[in-house]
Amino acid sequence: MLKKCLKWQNVLLLVAALAAGSMLVACGDDEADEPEMEDWEEGGETGNYDRFKSTYDKLFGTVWALQETRLYSSDGSYRYPANFSSCAGETITFSNEKTGGNAYKFYTSLYSGYGLWMITDDGELLMTLSGGSNSATAAQNGMFSVTFGIGGEITTLSSSTLKFKRTFDSGGYYVYTYVRAGSSTGGSGGSGSGSSYEKPDVDFYDYTPYGQTGLKIQYRIYNNNKANVTSAKIYYGTSSPSRSVNATVSSNYITANITGLKAGTTYYVKCTATGSGGSTTTSTTRVSTNY
Repeated sequence: MLKKCLKWQNVLLLVAALAAGSMLVACGDDEADEPEMEDWEEGGETGNYDRFKSTYDKLFGTVWALQETRLYSSDGSYRYPANFSSCAGETITFSNEKTGGNAYKFYTSLYSGYGLWMITDDGELLMTLSGGSNSATAAQNGMFSVTFGIGGEITTLSSSTLKFKRTFDSGGYYVYTYVRAGSSTGGSGGSGSGSSYEKPDVDFYDYTPYGQTGLKIQYRIYNNNKANVTSAKIYYGTSSPSRSVNATVSSNYITANITGLKAGTTYYVKCTATGSGGSTTTSTTRVSTNY
């Protein structure tokens, strides 16, 4: 079992809304909270864009799909975290939209809203959901930190691959591998002006019951030429959209066939679409299966 996370020092301000303090770090084989962060002061330092310009510019406006997460033991053996399979293929978009501090917003296809990312003073990549504004619960935030990664030493950053390594005092470490899934035109550095891509403009389009236990759900993308939607999920449930299926993106439409439903039952559905400009989650719509 991993005993203790390596603490990152001198982490710049991520968001002014957080009070000064520290967070306990508890790491198990499949559980790892975010690193301890100290001195959450409004304003922080002046930022380090100029110092790490090359790294920032390579990440601004890019979209990456999670390919692999490995947990290595001190003897060099490895395994996948328990939750990896549910997150493989999900995307993360590094925007250059600056927050009130020195961090930038990132968007993930897992949750609506945004998290925060930055390059720390020691040159490491840092990501956090808890500092942003998003739909993730505390438990989901913990799963994100293990499976998606909260950052670490960047070992590869090429046009096709992003890989970073997170090391622990025990000698064990995680390695996260992402593959390039898309990009925008990037940003203008530390200005925080945002990329030229827009967030997806998506709305419910149509549904078709088939048999008694199936539904074909369609959403329309109204700005796909400016959003470049790369992936989507449709959520459904009898009281709220709590379960999800991967959807197909084709031209301006998002489509999913949901099976194994209850006959003659009302379901609630919504869609999350992710593109080069970030993620959008629609409002909830009522649909029904056949009797």
